[in-house]
Amino acid sequence: ALHDRFAGSQSLMMWGVRSVVAAPLWDAEGSIGMIALSSSVSVKQFVDQDLEMLVSLASAAVLRVRNVALLEEAAARKVLERELSLAHDIQMSMLPRQQLERPEIDLAAYLAPARSVGGDLYDFSLVGDDLWFIIADVSGKGVAAALYMAVAKTLFRATLQQDLAPADVLARMNQELCRDNDQFVFVTAMVGRLSLSTGAVAIGDAGHCPVMVVAPEGGVAMPAVPKCMALGVVPDTPYADGRIDLLAGETLVLHTDGATDARDRDGE
Repeated sequence: ALHDRFAGSQSLMMWGVRSVVAAPLWDAEGSIGMIALSSSVSVKQFVDQDLEMLVSLASAAVLRVRNVALLEEAAARKVLERELSLAHDIQMSMLPRQQLERPEIDLAAYLAPARSVGGDLYDFSLVGDDLWFIIADVSGKGVAAALYMAVAKTLFRATLQQDLAPADVLARMNQELCRDNDQFVFVTAMVGRLSLSTGAVAIGDAGHCPVMVVAPEGGVAMPAVPKCMALGVVPDTPYADGRIDLLAGETLVLHTDGATDARDRDGE
């Protein structure tokens, strides 16, 4: 804007401004401000050439500002990626790294978070002649789910006792997960106790994906296990056990919805 366009502006005159030139800091992403120059000397007035030069300077300035912002964003993203990578390593280290060395059973597990970290978990522990196991899925994804996953895993280990049923373990875990759950996070879980001497499996289902039994010849059965409420939703929820008699050569398969929700490149 040139000086003669503001000649009658009392507010500018009160500040002693006699001539003004301004140009926006603007690019394709929008405006981030403006550059304004003023002169209080009446004999030194800005002209069109001054405006053209200021517009050129403003174009260079906004480009520089955007580049600096991109560099800062890239640096912050690099720090976040490093922290998430560390969190991934910590979360994976919380899972069992040594397989069970017992002649009665072969055990294998696999977990791949959809992001750097996630809310899926598995764990197992030998208590006497019983193999306790859990597979669970925390609602949501990312860091918040991973933190809750660590809580759920810790509660599972802390609750195990030789004389408990899976329903008792689920009930105790539920009470703790319902406590101060202001974020309304819930956990679906399958907790079981396998007798290594008999093959009998007592198993409790807290809103989780169905369990499957695969026969040696490849046939798949889905035993009826009572479906109960997910953990962390309603305090004092009752839980029930189902029973599976695992025969020699049969495979007990547990999974989260990461398996059933997975899609190939064609969306199948």
